[in-house]
Amino acid sequence: MARALRARVMFQAGGRDDEAMAELTALRPLLLTQPDVPAYLSAALDAAGRSSTAETWLSEAVGTLLAEHDTTADPEVGPPDAPGVLFLLLQQRHRVRRNLNLPHDRQDDLADRLENQLVRQVSERQGGASDLLLWPRDEFDKLLAARPELTDVYGPDWDAHRARLEKELVRLTGAGRTGLGVYRATVAGLDAFARGRDGDPTDAAVRAGYAAEVSARPAARVPWPPERNDACWCGSGLKYKKDCLPRSRS
Repeated sequence: MARALRARVMFQAGGRDDEAMAELTALRPLLLTQPDVPAYLSAALDAAGRSSTAETWLSEAVGTLLAEHDTTADPEVGPPDAPGVLFLLLQQRHRVRRNLNLPHDRQDDLADRLENQLVRQVSERQGGASDLLLWPRDEFDKLLAARPELTDVYGPDWDAHRARLEKELVRLTGAGRTGLGVYRATVAGLDAFARGRDGDPTDAAVRAGYAAEVSARPAARVPWPPERNDACWCGSGLKYKKDCLPRSRS
């Protein structure tokens, strides 16, 4: 979202707050239709110390979308790899309200229920398979240094981790899945998610929830597969055909 990034620069420059807010105000109607906008817009307002404005805008957008749904049942969250706009709005609103220390309300309760719905979908899709979280090399090393018990989940080393993901993606393709990708994860992100729920980062349910949260962020997604001569999805800098493509055959 170029306009949101431009607004952040204007806020940082000083003396251009009116211009920055004009950029963000132009984006505001897109909160109802574009899944990337809630995260970019709220992050820009947060960085400018205007989280209260973000909460107001997100709340109004959520209210508008909820008015279009049957109030007797929770709205559908959407598939794990492409959650709906309402889910993403609720999650951003929930995050902003936590940061503002605002009391839990009905829309926060709905955000929690939809997150649990997404976690169940992830678990059902996986059936015990990989959660498709990609831990970049430095993050992988930090993860196993802090949580060695996760070796059985993510592999004993980065090569094994990437091989597991590549094989799982190939398996899912064979099962008819399309539009696949992996999702960049961080140790700080997993730990923060666990802390926010008074959980343990090694707990399977906590990890599934974190995977669901990460999969809802378009910026975290790395599409798969790349072309043979394109850069590998793992971030090594090597061509796909020279790096992770052969791992599915080992």
